[in-house]
Amino acid sequence: MLSAHGLVVPTIEDAAYRQMAFDGSAGAPSVLALDEWAAFPRLYAGTLTKPFATGLKVGYGYCTDDEWLARMLHVKGHHDFGSANLNQAVLERVIGDGSFERHLARIRPAYARKMQVLHAALVEGELPALGWSWAQPHGGLYLWLQAPEGADLGLDSDFYRACVAAGVLYVPGELCYGDAPAKNTARLTFGVLDEAELREAARRFCDVVRAR
Repeated sequence: MLSAHGLVVPTIEDAAYRQMAFDGSAGAPSVLALDEWAAFPRLYAGTLTKPFATGLKVGYGYCTDDEWLARMLHVKGHHDFGSANLNQAVLERVIGDGSFERHLARIRPAYARKMQVLHAALVEGELPALGWSWAQPHGGLYLWLQAPEGADLGLDSDFYRACVAAGVLYVPGELCYGDAPAKNTARLTFGVLDEAELREAARRFCDVVRAR
């Protein structure tokens, strides 16, 4: 339909978590593989930070449009003078010798288990009965929670302050939007804490919910 109206829309695919599917599958095909998008400038953006090492901060991109790519490289050069050579050398080694794939094979089931632990703890804390909902993801590091309509979980909310006082943190969903943020959403991560800590964090979170 866009092509029929003479519209050429640059398209960005954010694939930060694509390699972190719990079953190792690629999931939906990339925009790079879809013939319907062949006429559109496309940027595939990925990272090795999330699936391998958070401290290395190395990302990558594949752009199908030469002018767009040149402009991005120009801006990047002025911002950081180029990505760190040591970080790239480390990742070149682990990708080349198979360490990266072995690492993914270890962390995928571990994150799947931790997701289930956090999910079960929130259910045990009676959040669904209180009108909260979320989907169990097939990969990644987060649960995306939705509170009942009208609830305010924002950064300046009483709920957020109560959670901080209880010793549990979450990312207010409003920070994940551009315009018109949904105040009744929250992002909980299962990436860092161990299983016992996840259960305790969920208990504290649910206690705050029940007290409001």
